[in-house]
Amino acid sequence: MRTSILLNGVVKNRIERITDGSFASTNKKTMQNLLFVYGTLRQNYGNHGFLKNAHFFGEAKTRDKFVMHCRGSIPFVSESQAISQIVGEVYEIDDNTLAAIDQLEGCYPKRDDSGEFESSSWYVRKQVAIQFGGGNN
Repeated sequence: MRTSILLNGVVKNRIERITDGSFASTNKKTMQNLLFVYGTLRQNYGNHGFLKNAHFFGEAKTRDKFVMHCRGSIPFVSESQAISQIVGEVYEIDDNTLAAIDQLEGCYPKRDDSGEFESSSWYVRKQVAIQFGGGNN
C-alpha cells in the first residue's frame, strides 16, 4: 500500500490517492485522503485532536528506511539517510482535515495543481509505501 507522509526537505511526487502520508487517496466518499502520521498527530499526543473526525486504519511502518530528527519537541523525517523504517499510524481524512494539518505543519501546496510545494514550506507530503502492523513486522 502507498500512502502520504510529511517529510522535511524532499520534493513530493504527485499523490495518486488510492489507498496513508501523508502519507493520500481519491475515492468519491466523504473521506478522501490517507495520511501516515509519525509524530504529535499520533494517538495520545498533543496534536491528535486534528484527527478527531478521521477514520483510524491502524499502525504501520514505512517500507523504506528514512532518518528521523527532532528539533526541540518537533520530529521530522528526511530521505537524506536510510537509517530505519518509520513507525506511525494511518488515517483516512477529508480535504478540510488535510488542509488543517498542512497549516499546522507548515506544508503549503502550490495552488496550480502541480503537486509541488511553496519554497516556504517546512514539510512536504510524499507518497511512500507502508506496511500495516506497526513496529514488529
